Amino acid sequence: MKRYLAALVIGGLLIVMPAVGSTAQQTGGGVEQKLPAVEEVKKPLQHSVEFTTSLEEITKGTVKNITRDQLANAVINKLESKGIILNEITNRQYTNLELLYRLGMMPSDWDTEQLDAPVAKEEIDYLVERLAATEETESGTKNIHGVSYNLIPQRDSAYMLEMTWGSKPSSGYVIEIKDVVVNQGSLYVTYTTREPQAGSAYLTVITHPRDAKLIETNRQIEQVITILVD
Repeated sequence: MKRYLAALVIGGLLIVMPAVGSTAQQTGGGVEQKLPAVEEVKKPLQHSVEFTTSLEEITKGTVKNITRDQLANAVINKLESKGIILNEITNRQYTNLELLYRLGMMPSDWDTEQLDAPVAKEEIDYLVERLAATEETESGTKNIHGVSYNLIPQRDSAYMLEMTWGSKPSSGYVIEIKDVVVNQGSLYVTYTTREPQAGSAYLTVITHPRDAKLIETNRQIEQVITILVD
């Protein structure tokens, strides 16, 4: 079985397509719309800047007094060494610490603005475990934001990508696929989630927020990287 990478994502991509996130889709009813195709990126994306401190050095304890920013740099660099080009995909609009949050890897009690905060060994171990878990995540597995994806092969070298946000108590919850990019066998997906707004009226029913997009590509997709964006 192929392995896919899911995160937070992380939680904007470079190809903008209209989203398919109607109320009917999110509540499970309505007529399925014809979805737009997404062209493949022809030119390989470039790596971001290299970082001097490796994750291996940090985990071995050879580098002392590590900050959250340094640890985030090492983790992102580790991902990019495996061909996962996050900074190019997000147009460098996030710090590496913010990327960890948007990929679903950052501890929940961390503040993304506290770049110089010291990191304890337990926090290093947690991120190493999250890195391994992220690489083993398959289609249908929820990330720490409660979002999962499903990639369904179609005819004529196409895939149907579905993003779901679990069960919600009202119609005010929305998930939307913002952009998708196919690059060298990896599918990068940026998505947004929206909760009920104060002062607005919603149906008090169980819903299952969902969005979908048809992806046409000549490449076989080997891994999926999901990134939560604003």
